[in-house]
Amino acid sequence: MKVFKFGGASVKDAQSVRNAIRILERYGDEPLVVVLSAMGKSTNALENIAQQSFTGKDFSETLENFKEEQCVIARELIPETAQNNILPEIEKLFIRLDDALSKRADFDDFDAFYDDIIPFGELLSTQIVHQYLNFCGKENGLISALDWVKTDAYFRFAKVDMEQSSKTLREKIAKNGDKKLFLTQGFIGATDDGQTTTLGREGSDYTAALAGAFLGAESVTIWKDVPGLLNADPARMENLQKIDKLSYREAIELAYYGAKIIHPKTIKPLENSSIPLYIRSFINPENDGTLICRDDGEGETDVPFFIFYEDQVLVTFSVKDMSFVTEDSLHHIFGALNRLRIRVHLMQISAVSFSICIDDDKTRLNRLFRTLQNDYTIKYNDGLELVTIRHHHHINVDDFLEGVEILLEQRSRVTAQFVIRR
Repeated sequence: MKVFKFGGASVKDAQSVRNAIRILERYGDEPLVVVLSAMGKSTNALENIAQQSFTGKDFSETLENFKEEQCVIARELIPETAQNNILPEIEKLFIRLDDALSKRADFDDFDAFYDDIIPFGELLSTQIVHQYLNFCGKENGLISALDWVKTDAYFRFAKVDMEQSSKTLREKIAKNGDKKLFLTQGFIGATDDGQTTTLGREGSDYTAALAGAFLGAESVTIWKDVPGLLNADPARMENLQKIDKLSYREAIELAYYGAKIIHPKTIKPLENSSIPLYIRSFINPENDGTLICRDDGEGETDVPFFIFYEDQVLVTFSVKDMSFVTEDSLHHIFGALNRLRIRVHLMQISAVSFSICIDDDKTRLNRLFRTLQNDYTIKYNDGLELVTIRHHHHINVDDFLEGVEILLEQRSRVTAQFVIRR
């Protein structure tokens, strides 16, 4: 069995869905589990709807636009004479979405409300593709990730119960043993009591890795709009290099520092089971792409990688009596960061201050400042960018950063990071 993951760009419209199905057809009757993301920018639209609803703003236009975009894709895929199968199923999901939005008053925590709304992107995507496959005469099973990805209630960054999730997925596959093709959603899960959760943005990669590990898959393939793993974001740099082969260890490092092509949690379950991960192009599926696997002793790549985080804030905490920053201070600050679900991209400590580089999320920042302002003097700079260069010794860093203001930097033997203002 192989596991495939198709992201939002690969199913963004009817033409893209047809292309994804053509890729599946290349594999004949091979057993496949296909993990799907929400279509196109659906998750962004649902995030706006959730934010508008939670803050009491009118979201009706955004909601109607979202619904119409889903229906347009469905209508373009399936002729009107056969739409009596798919449109009622879509309408059922719209009714569930409306019902979830109507219960806004039940939520004091935005993150819990967010996780109640956002999964509808994936649920709609899989339902549309499931019905289109049925229309094309391709037998397939739809297994809801809400049924098999069992998590805790740490909303937006839920932790997966590996044992229970593995057992449940294998049972559901076994009950449909006559089928060779299965669809499921990426990024989403649920607690034992049925609360929907999410695994973090771009978490569909992680779902695919979990499915591969739980089922002992031959391989996991992530289909992207790039030829493979590149050494930088093509939207930021030109003349990039494609990496043909990479070790699990190096992939974990790149994911940790924010390489967008791989979700940070994706690699570990595959490494534990020695399952190869392929990153391939859905535009040119005949090409090999990038293979991520166990180090075979041929040596690791030393190609420099460039990773960019925009919209960053550099926050510095100082103890008000100018005493040293101690372990107790760090424990206090990290406790607040953990409760507010704030991920730290870079940190630096001195005798009397502690600095962190984090995303510019105004709501979380304000809550962080309110939580810690009585105990610390807090200063911050916003409008910044975090640049990470892996294998920095192969380039002239000074030339690369010429003309920018460097507010903080850290260098190790392999990795250099810079918080900059352009």
